[in-house]
Amino acid sequence: MDKRIRKQIIQALATHPQSVYELIPKQDGSLKELTRIIRELETENILLPQGNKFSLNQKHFSGEDLKKIRDLGSEQDPDHTEQFLSKKLQNILEQLEDISRQRPLAVQEYDQGFISTFGVVKRVNFMFQRGDVWNSRILILGDDDLLSLALALTGLPAEIKVLEIDQRLNSFINSRARELNLPLSAETFDVQYPLDKSMRQDFDCFVTDPVETLPGLQLFLSRGVSALQAPGCSAYFGLTTLEASREKWYAIQNSLLEMGFVITDLLRNFNLYPQYEDSFTRYQEKMPIYKHFQVQPATDWYMSSFYRIEAVKQPRPLIEQEMVLEERFYKDEESLATPF
Repeated sequence: MDKRIRKQIIQALATHPQSVYELIPKQDGSLKELTRIIRELETENILLPQGNKFSLNQKHFSGEDLKKIRDLGSEQDPDHTEQFLSKKLQNILEQLEDISRQRPLAVQEYDQGFISTFGVVKRVNFMFQRGDVWNSRILILGDDDLLSLALALTGLPAEIKVLEIDQRLNSFINSRARELNLPLSAETFDVQYPLDKSMRQDFDCFVTDPVETLPGLQLFLSRGVSALQAPGCSAYFGLTTLEASREKWYAIQNSLLEMGFVITDLLRNFNLYPQYEDSFTRYQEKMPIYKHFQVQPATDWYMSSFYRIEAVKQPRPLIEQEMVLEERFYKDEESLATPF
């Protein structure tokens, strides 16, 4: 956690000198942790006292890094509205909208459906504010949202790796990464199998949008958890209340505790799955909810909450062995928005 809090302090001070009281809401540590880390940064000559404020000793940073941080930084907005995006994030949103027009269509075979491009950029902004983007090694487990490209366009992650079963998406992501010279690669991965040994305990953060059965979610999270290095690493995942009851949320949160994680943030209905003709709505007539009501949706209706979790002990996946995917991994009695 210390590493991330250090990054949050540096990110805040990259814009202008600030007092300790201005820094408090811009980082995640307790006052005791914050005080200790500020003293450490002073001892290392990274922070310079400037009256009642601190500034960065720019000798420790490249001008390019600081410019990227300043350009990306946006105001902390509790409502996560578009007008609070920085010019850099607005530019990334425009680039992502252009890129997304050529992405492969969602297919039922992989239970695909992607969030809005604005939702993707909101995720990037939130992850940056939490200190999980700059100089981080990020793993994305499944990426029909194209979050990897949006993160890479910030110029801040050290590396981004996508593991995705859909070879069409991997080819698309890799070709865009080559065109734009981004530190990003995608490769084919089937969640039934454990991660390659070269990727285990090798990343700072992972992101996934798992299926919402309990065994399926435990499997997806376990594969991601196996990639994390140590305490202080983080993970993000989407979860709805549409196909996950309170009882299921309770079981999921118990699983997170077993794996060594605490929930640090939970943003309700943070992401929207829009009514694009090339999104999951292409096959929504096969969903049980549609069969129940026989009514075409006239509005965007599928929303997902966004979890951020952080390891407080060595991350420990619940499932480490190969796991043959049966129907129970994809569907249960609550799966009314999953095509049967």
